[in-house]
Order: sequence, then C-alpha cells, then structure tokens
Amino acid sequence: MFSLDIYSSIALFCVIIIGIPHGGLDAAIARQKGWPQSSTHYVVFHLSYLALSIAIMYLWYLFPLASLISFLLISGVHFGLSDLIFEKKSNILKIFVHGSLVPIIIPYFNQEAVLDIFTVLIGSNNALSILSLISYLILPWLLCFSLYSYHIVLKKERARPYISLLILIAISYLCPPLVSFSVYFCVFHSPGHVINILSNLDSNERKRALIEAIIYSVITFILMFVGITLLVDNFQISESIIIIIFIGLAALTFPHMILVDYISSPKKY
Repeated sequence: MFSLDIYSSIALFCVIIIGIPHGGLDAAIARQKGWPQSSTHYVVFHLSYLALSIAIMYLWYLFPLASLISFLLISGVHFGLSDLIFEKKSNILKIFVHGSLVPIIIPYFNQEAVLDIFTVLIGSNNALSILSLISYLILPWLLCFSLYSYHIVLKKERARPYISLLILIAISYLCPPLVSFSVYFCVFHSPGHVINILSNLDSNERKRALIEAIIYSVITFILMFVGITLLVDNFQISESIIIIIFIGLAALTFPHMILVDYISSPKKY
C-alpha cells in the first residue's frame, strides 16, 4: 500500500508551488525567442502548448513505460544543460554527468521508494524494468563522473557546478527521492531559471510575465485539484496525488523543455 510520508508530502508541495510558476514564464520565453506578438500568434502559442500537453497525457495513458522513459531522458538533457548554462565550455560528458542526477542517481540510491512511485505510475513489472535499466547505467555514469572529476582537479576547470553536483549526490544518498528532487529543483534549478528570464526583460515585459505566471499557475492548481478529486474514487489519496503531479507536470514539462532547450536561439534559459 503506497503512502506519502510527511517529508515527501512537503517536498511535493514545494515542487508544485515553485515548479508551476517556473513554467508559467514560458510565454515570456517564447517572446524573447522571437515568437510573434500579435493576438493571433498569442492564441496559437497557447493552443499549441495546450494541445501538446494533452497529447502527452494521452500518450502516457496508451504507452506508460515508453512515456516515463522518454520523460526521464528528456528531463536529464534539460537539467544537464541548465546546470551548465553559465559554463563557457560544456560537452556531452558534462551534460550526461549532471543530467543523470534525476533519472539515474536519485532512483539508484532510493530503489525501494522509487519502485513504489513508479509502480503507481506504470505498474510493477514496468517499474522493475526501469530500475533494472538504471542499475546498468550507474557504471557508465561512474566512469563519466571519474573523467569529469579528473578534468576538474587536474585541469583546474571551473568547479562550482561540480561542487553543487557533489552536494546533490550526497543529498540523494541521505534523503528520500522526492525530498532529493525537491531540493535540486527548488533550490538549484528553478531560481537560476527564473532569474535568467526576468533579468533579461524590461520592466513592462517583466510585469506582464509575472501576471501571466500567476494566471497560469492558478488555473493549473485548480485543474490539479479537480484531477485529484476525480481519481480518489479509484485510487488512494497518495496515489492520486502522485499520478496527477507526475503525469500533469510531465505534460507541462515536455513543451517547456522543447521551448527552452530545443528551439534554436542565441539565448538559453
């Protein structure tokens, strides 16, 4: 029987409160990346975003295992790029080492707890398959981490991201998975993302972006509450929360990551 302890519940609450407004700035990012600002294009952007989010939820319903694997892979690339955003020189090795924190390191150190979460999302057999794959991937990660450490120590490269990664690895080892992810997402990832966006906007655009983020966040909070209410008839409350938060955030995160990382632009956030 799956249940959330108090620490994991607080961690999820923090992820929701910080993560949803974090994505609520995407319209401002689109304008920064050159998206046309006419009313028609504004509507097209939001309809496209909504359609992609709905498509992700539907695909998760049809192909839960493939959807979770894809989500973990794309999240890893996104987080790896974000961790190295201020680096003059980043490469696949560094991106892989940093980006593996969420899809590999946290699950590997917390396999029993992660198995419970994945079982709720995709079923027990699929959950075991993913954890088995993660166990195989830890060795390539250790090799890449060793090479990365060699470059940091002997070649005197910038060590700040590396030190942050060491701290996060220690937290991942000591804390439950949702707590570890919450610390990474709420303390290390989101603040830099938000500061980067807002610092590149003039005062009027900044005000507009904040208003948009508030409106989007309120709407999303309401939809998540409705979703949890509907699911409690068939699932426990803890399971309903996990399903809505993970799949709902995945549906919102896919278009966010596409916008931030994969649409060509001279600026990255």
